[in-house]
Amino acid sequence: MNANLLKRLYMLLAATNLSTKEIEALALQLKNVETHQFVNAVKFAKKLIEEFPENSPELEDAPLHLSATSNVPKKISSLLIDEARLPKTFAMELLAQEIKSRVPWIEIPRDSKKGFEAWINRLLFQVTESELLHIATVIRNKYVHTRPSDWRLK
Repeated sequence: MNANLLKRLYMLLAATNLSTKEIEALALQLKNVETHQFVNAVKFAKKLIEEFPENSPELEDAPLHLSATSNVPKKISSLLIDEARLPKTFAMELLAQEIKSRVPWIEIPRDSKKGFEAWINRLLFQVTESELLHIATVIRNKYVHTRPSDWRLK
């Protein structure tokens, strides 16, 4: 890699005022990202910057994560809302609690007025897709397998 390109990336990251823990979390997350996902995410970010004025609330809530075409939010919604039949706010609380118990320094985003899946998209800044799916599956299994059956036994 061209050392100059890497230096420019370091300068961009320095300008974000991320904490040391956030930079560590970013480095770990980037290890799990395929090159094409990273390139697509940067292209998507460029489009967002061009479309929205600086400091626009729309830009802050935009669904920007490393795989902009991900279906993980839909899968998690299906697991927790459809299969486990949890209310959305309760599902958000459970996910947040489980993430915090595993990685206490992660900042969990506030609920999104745009819905559960938009909130999941924002979580993907902090947690890998596979980790989030694993956590959602554990929560789903707990609530599906502990719920009493709807069928009465005679």
